[in-house]
Amino acid sequence: MSTDIADDRSVAPSQVPAALRELFGDRARFVDLYGDPRGAALYDDIGFSNTAEIYEILSALRKRPGPVLELAAGSGRITIPLLRAHHTVTAVDLAADMLAILADRIAALGSSAGSCDLRCADMVRIDCAPGTFDSVVIATTSASLLTPEQRAEMFTGIARALTDDGILLISTVDSADGHGEGDDLDISTVTGSSGTTYRMHELWPAHADARHLAVVEIDPATGEPLDDTEVHLSRVGVVPVATLIDELRSSGFEVRRERAIRDTAGTRHRYVLLEAALR
Repeated sequence: MSTDIADDRSVAPSQVPAALRELFGDRARFVDLYGDPRGAALYDDIGFSNTAEIYEILSALRKRPGPVLELAAGSGRITIPLLRAHHTVTAVDLAADMLAILADRIAALGSSAGSCDLRCADMVRIDCAPGTFDSVVIATTSASLLTPEQRAEMFTGIARALTDDGILLISTVDSADGHGEGDDLDISTVTGSSGTTYRMHELWPAHADARHLAVVEIDPATGEPLDDTEVHLSRVGVVPVATLIDELRSSGFEVRRERAIRDTAGTRHRYVLLEAALR
């Protein structure tokens, strides 16, 4: 994520889209969602119970017992189901706060699950011996956090890390057919795993290369933001399916299958899991 930080975790007003500034008003303080342990805890509270992609990933790996490299593993939304399915996983994330949450979850699994090696590292620069992994997973549209140049470097590392018949599973999202002439602002209310209620605002500017997510804690009785609540902001790049397929081909991969992700169907955006292998 490339977000300008003005002071501590604060996001400079110039980096906040006008639609969000108008929505929250002058009193709002926007802070980086990924800026500290509080943001990591909020992200985990909202996201860990999201089951999107899990079915598709487990299905793709059902007959592949070899070691799995998961990039941008976060707090383990995908990692834990992989371990419960007895996969051997190397989970990589750049956020130590996220990995700390994941480490606690792995410890709670006990010895009945698969084994996991946690690495705090940049997913762009994959450090492993050639042919180490049978599969690589990049879920939660995390590839969109990178620039095209960073993705190309990451794909080169993945190609080196995979076995000859290994696969890459990578998800992305783009606008549904016929959409894109005007800005979208999707607003939803969600309850986190802790019972805390949040309002999520996802802004998709028309023809832009990024989307913006703003999350605020609200009073469930009134639906209003709490007086002392900061607005957590994330800016995430948008990588259309066709663009990602072209990038994979340029890096020596061939996309073998395109899976629509369940539980994300809608008229505005489509979420897709691509399965690619080296040519």
